[in-house]
Amino acid sequence: MPKSALLNSNLAVARFYWKFKASKLPETICNLPDLRTLSLSYCGRLSRLPKSMARLTNLRHVNIEGTYLEEMPPQMSALKFLEKLSYFIVGKDSGSSIEELEKLSNLRGSLGIKRLENIVNVEDVSVANALMDKKYLTGLSLEWDNDVDDSHKAKRLLERLEPRINVEELAIANYGGTSFPDWVGRDLFCRLGIMKLKNCRYCYLLPPLGQLPSLKELCVEGFDMVERIGHEFYCGGSSSNSMTRPFKSLEVLKFSYMSSWEEWLLMEGEQEVGAFPKLRQLELKNCPKLSAACLPDYLPSLNTLVISGCKRLLASLQADQLPTLEVLELSDCQEVESFPGGRLPSTIHTIRISRCRKLVSLLEEGWPSNLKSLSIGGCDKLSNINMQWNLGMLTSLTSLKISGQNVAPDSFLEEGQLPITPHFSHSFLYSQS
Repeated sequence: MPKSALLNSNLAVARFYWKFKASKLPETICNLPDLRTLSLSYCGRLSRLPKSMARLTNLRHVNIEGTYLEEMPPQMSALKFLEKLSYFIVGKDSGSSIEELEKLSNLRGSLGIKRLENIVNVEDVSVANALMDKKYLTGLSLEWDNDVDDSHKAKRLLERLEPRINVEELAIANYGGTSFPDWVGRDLFCRLGIMKLKNCRYCYLLPPLGQLPSLKELCVEGFDMVERIGHEFYCGGSSSNSMTRPFKSLEVLKFSYMSSWEEWLLMEGEQEVGAFPKLRQLELKNCPKLSAACLPDYLPSLNTLVISGCKRLLASLQADQLPTLEVLELSDCQEVESFPGGRLPSTIHTIRISRCRKLVSLLEEGWPSNLKSLSIGGCDKLSNINMQWNLGMLTSLTSLKISGQNVAPDSFLEEGQLPITPHFSHSFLYSQS
């Protein structure tokens, strides 16, 4: 923005783009009484907002997404008409405390609250006004920056940060409590569609999320203390007779970096109860202790399964378990020596295998008859020299990509190695040194 624009007292919109290199805005921008929109998205070097920002009393929108501010300016509560604020950083002094945020009752859309560890006295957070009065908020992110040395305090704080039940997206990161307050997972949150729980390292139980009626996407990451996931995940303290179908709307489920997770206990009579009836995508990444026996027995709508960094998860995928599976991705599974391990569902049309360092052989049987795309890379022990890959029987294959240290492209030209069909039009074979 040219400096001359800052002299125009009638300016209503000020936009600074990512090329803006300064670490702070000039204080003269606070001499614009009619300014309604201040956009600073992805100004990566910006670390501070003007100290006199409270003078911009007509401000409606402050877009600071993609910035790395160190603190908020004092007296943000003076911006009574503010409707859009990407995030609020809780400060240690009174000028940028959580109380400043509580008074901004017109905020709408999505809001992030960062550095919650700076709240020294939990009682400073008003149960009535912290978030409950923000009836226009549809998305909320709650984030601590550092390890919390008082888990009880962290839980009491999270109890007081309960949003209104109309929230549609909720994220909680770096929470230091050992368990979640009762409001997390309460079925009264009838519009909650996306939930992300990240790096809650001291929690030993997941909250009861199975009764959220509209939950479509759930991401759980970095729960180092969780060893088992069981009944509490589906319905908490409810009995199976009184609850509705667990995760009845869930379409995407992702677990990652669960270093202690060993058991995924499923509900008795799962097919009858109907857990995960609409689940389309399941991702399991870096869960090194999880075994194959823990996979759900029946996922009637699943079409994408991703397994990565799960060295004990030698999944034996049966057609009757996953009758609609279309895409299978397998990576960084260091115990896998042969593939497939059993008869795969015939509905699979895409298989991607990467960085499975002990994989030495591809079996003759078990391949899905409708396989159209096969990609294998970074499997150092896998070789097509003096070994039949038996890809010739994959008559539906149209795309093949194979790479590795011991792959000899010329060997694939031998009879029977590749499918002989007019549909096979894309073949990418190369070696990596």
